[in-house]
Amino acid sequence: MKLWGVQVRIRDGQGNPAWQHPFIVKAKTGFEVTGKAQKRIAERAPVNIGPGSSVEIHLEWEEPLAHGQEEIMTRMDQIREITEKMEEWERKKEQAEPSVRLELEMRIQREREKLKRLMK
Repeated sequence: MKLWGVQVRIRDGQGNPAWQHPFIVKAKTGFEVTGKAQKRIAERAPVNIGPGSSVEIHLEWEEPLAHGQEEIMTRMDQIREITEKMEEWERKKEQAEPSVRLELEMRIQREREKLKRLMK
């Protein structure tokens, strides 16, 4: 497993820069990195792509994880994923009907328990 430095750039139909986003990702291969980059673009890009647009994914650097770092990074990823799920459910809960609200609250509570175990 390695850490990869990635730079994503989106250009509009005229070739002008529309958005760029640097980030670090944990992955085994460069192809896995590009898949994660595409997911990140779909989730976070404030612009849409259309005819003539281009998306560039640059793998800037890679660094092997030292012994023990992989476990820490995996735990951090799990914490981030659980937190994002909980935030999404909290947003949905605010607009949901009472029966759905109760189900979402139960899901959130289960995820809180998972977080407590991961943080130990």
